Amino acid sequence: MNNCSFIGRLTKDPDIKLTGSGKKVLNFSIAVDRGYKDSQGNRVAVFIPCVAWDGLAVLIADNFSKGNNIGITGK
Repeated sequence: MNNCSFIGRLTKDPDIKLTGSGKKVLNFSIAVDRGYKDSQGNRVAVFIPCVAWDGLAVLIADNFSKGNNIGITGK
């Protein structure tokens, strides 16, 4: 079983969409700092794509916005 946990910042404001069958879906990404800086002194981050469905999608959209820290656990 594959499990992952990330703590990062939302890269844009969440925007819920509806599928053809009426399910709520939220596609978003988070920027996770790698913990070091590059040769120019800039922080290095990796961008993780995420998907949330139904109630969790609504929870994220209602309580988070661009730049907010968020913890994600998934598979």
